[in-house]
Amino acid sequence: MNRDAFRKLFWGFLLIMIDIRIQGVDILPDVIGYYFFYSGMMMLSGQSEHFRKGANYSIPMMVLSVLTLYERPVNSTGMLAPTFSFSPLMFVVSLASLALGLLTAYHLFRGIQDLAAAHRLPGIEAEAGTRWTQYLLINLAIPVVMILVFVPFIFILAVLALFIAVLIYTIKVLQFMNLCADQLHESLPVEAEADSW
Repeated sequence: MNRDAFRKLFWGFLLIMIDIRIQGVDILPDVIGYYFFYSGMMMLSGQSEHFRKGANYSIPMMVLSVLTLYERPVNSTGMLAPTFSFSPLMFVVSLASLALGLLTAYHLFRGIQDLAAAHRLPGIEAEAGTRWTQYLLINLAIPVVMILVFVPFIFILAVLALFIAVLIYTIKVLQFMNLCADQLHESLPVEAEADSW
């Protein structure tokens, strides 16, 4: 059962990390990615309280993700002069998505650490912590990069650097989910302290 759960988490990460839009439509919908997160973590919830908490946070993320299935394409008068429009609703949605998305990922990786500790696999336990830190830094970098939209040349360089970082991270985290599927396939009871979040 653990193997199937990590396969779902693999697809969840693939869908939420890769954003491909055609005419503003997300062809790899995040809402499906968070459904895979919910399903995978519920399958693992009996082995760590963190998985249950992460699954609970993924539910509002599914709802918020529906609001971003379509985003109006940005019009631009030139490559170095992107336009910027502010929508109060989307600003609130973005902040809520950032917070809930981080909580979902935090509990997912903490659950993996609990599972790895029960299996006596310190390498996987340590890598789960590393992947969480990297996920946190990437997500905190996104709003910082968006602020640079008013400095077009630096903005484009920052977007390129962020794109490369996200691509590398996606490959690494997908490889990690496959490793977890192979190494943590056996279900074990875990008694972990409930986190205060």
